[in-house]
Amino acid sequence: MVTANKAPAAFAYRELRKLAEEKGVKFLHESTVMDGTPLFNLAKAGLKGCTIKALSGVLNSTTNYVLSRMEKGESLEEAVRFTQKEGFAEADPRHDLEGWDASAKITVLANALMDATLTPLDVDRGGITHVTVADAQRAVKEGRNLKLICRAWREGTNVRAKVSLEEIERGHPFAPIRESGSILMIETDLLAPFVITETDPTLYDTAYGVINDLMSLGE
Repeated sequence: MVTANKAPAAFAYRELRKLAEEKGVKFLHESTVMDGTPLFNLAKAGLKGCTIKALSGVLNSTTNYVLSRMEKGESLEEAVRFTQKEGFAEADPRHDLEGWDASAKITVLANALMDATLTPLDVDRGGITHVTVADAQRAVKEGRNLKLICRAWREGTNVRAKVSLEEIERGHPFAPIRESGSILMIETDLLAPFVITETDPTLYDTAYGVINDLMSLGE
């Protein structure tokens, strides 16, 4: 099974993985988060023996693009219209602006990489609909940037997840991620924290992730 649709992986990851195992097939979903960037393949191949303790990042390009435009003086409505014109935001942008897309993405990551049992409904979810130009420009003047940040972390035997607006200090790895870019920080028990970034992704990136999964089916 191969999908780029994050909803099934977010709401029924364990069920789909179990079904794939019962049928003797693979369940691959590389393009569900950060387009075709090889997040899941990297973790599977490159983090053997590691336990992932926490995940965090900027995972929704629409809100990141909107916040970047608001720093330059555009209102939320103007910035949303621009991202719609550029093809990043949907006709109804609430799924992005209210944090649902980001919640689905951090859920897929937590379930696949941290063996969590979350759905997007379990995520402590916030959005950016309340942000004003004054908020965005004040943060910049104070040496920070507003970002919609996704987080997942271990709390005892459970995994928790949160999506919220945060003010990120200028020197933080998340701060320079502009417009349609994304970034994920992975923290493990054995390695220093490291980040994976993507810049200006297109539909070809998503398509590549699907093709890569299809090619992996025969391995």
